[in-house]
Amino acid sequence: MALSVLLIGAACSQDVSGPPPEDDPGADDGSSASNDCEGATGTAQDDRCFLSVSSGGAHACAIAGSGSVLCWGDDAVGQSTPPPGSFTQVSAGLRHSCAIAEDGSLQCWGAGAGEADGLCGFVDDIWYEDCGQASPPSGTFIHVSAGGWHSCAVSSAGDVQCWGADNGMEEDRGQVTGRPTGTGFVEVAAGWRHSCGLEASGEVQCWGHDNYGQSSPPSGPFRQLSAGGWHTCGLQEDDALRCWGVDNGAGEDWGQVGDIAAGVTAAQVTASAWTTCVLGEEGDVQCWGADWAGQSTPPALEFVAVSAGHNHTCAIDSVKALHCWGNDGSGQVTPP
Repeated sequence: MALSVLLIGAACSQDVSGPPPEDDPGADDGSSASNDCEGATGTAQDDRCFLSVSSGGAHACAIAGSGSVLCWGDDAVGQSTPPPGSFTQVSAGLRHSCAIAEDGSLQCWGAGAGEADGLCGFVDDIWYEDCGQASPPSGTFIHVSAGGWHSCAVSSAGDVQCWGADNGMEEDRGQVTGRPTGTGFVEVAAGWRHSCGLEASGEVQCWGHDNYGQSSPPSGPFRQLSAGGWHTCGLQEDDALRCWGVDNGAGEDWGQVGDIAAGVTAAQVTASAWTTCVLGEEGDVQCWGADWAGQSTPPALEFVAVSAGHNHTCAIDSVKALHCWGNDGSGQVTPP
């Protein structure tokens, strides 16, 4: 359901199969945007020009030109209150966020930031979410992805490390303990209850929940990945878009495993719970899947990055301003 975009790069998405989706008191048509950074200088320009964006459950985060992280939307558990500092990548998960600092270390905030209490998911009809998903390991890392109740990252040595739901309860489907061994990974995508990793060779390995085939990737080579709720998408080296997972007309099937329009070459793909979006080489954004809040109806602008969240989508335009559209029930489509 998020995705994170690395310096005008690819988004990681998250799946949304936990608590029911929030009510949708209103939708946005994509007119919400940050101040145009053109004409600004110095600190003002740094604060208004954005390098990356990541959409999560009911919040989103972005990296400004200064390197600082800004988040907006739901902040009930601190997922929109980032730490100070300069960062190179940020990823918004369901109710937590993670980022890579300039020194390569990981910082996470929001749900699961304390010690895991052993309760993760529904227990006696009560929802628990302290799964340790915002308690990252030490070390240096090159890519991070915040998912539903877990997170994964690629270390500077090329191995995948995951943390969060791994206690055998409802939200533990092997998305942490099932991670591949070995090195050679360059990117990771954490979904709701599954994860996928991209190797330097272009091959993809997925692990975790596979009830709809979301962890059964086709052969590569791929160059970018995004994991959603019950599906995963990737761009192959020949620019072909491939998606796998839910496509059987079940309750979670909203047509998110679709295909790009004819004649459009994708530069980036982002998958969320019920939506898939691609950024075309000409800067246009196309989305398909659920559109009940307008999250699959992007404005007609030229973009350089896009990230699909739970019921909203955010993107950066050609002058590095933020735009978001879809459900604004928690202010997630009203960026700073």
